[in-house]
Amino acid sequence: MRNRWNKGKNPFRLPLSITFGSYERRDGKWVYHALDFDLVSVADTKSKALEKLRSSVKTYVEFGLSKNWHDDIIFPAPDEYWERLPQQGKVVEMLHPIEIEDTRVQVYDAPLTHEPRRVAVSA
Repeated sequence: MRNRWNKGKNPFRLPLSITFGSYERRDGKWVYHALDFDLVSVADTKSKALEKLRSSVKTYVEFGLSKNWHDDIIFPAPDEYWERLPQQGKVVEMLHPIEIEDTRVQVYDAPLTHEPRRVAVSA
């Protein structure tokens, strides 16, 4: 049987796991970043930011699949964000998987090393 995600020349495959990075901003808000899709959520609490990002990832991927945008769904964050993941010896937490259609994707939460620097841009 042909995979229903195999609409183009190459079958679409979700990653086996996705990485969420998290940190608390100086203003006390929590940020979660789905590095495999470059999606971000911000909320007053860590749990609310996580809940928002899990919902965003599920909606984003399912919408992309429904529109046959297979080549554009996986959109990794720039390297500078991946480099902020903890090095060996740091705690990475396994979270509940996300159900996307009939596939379970494992989610890992890694505390990011620091808040990204803001860059001023002039017009």
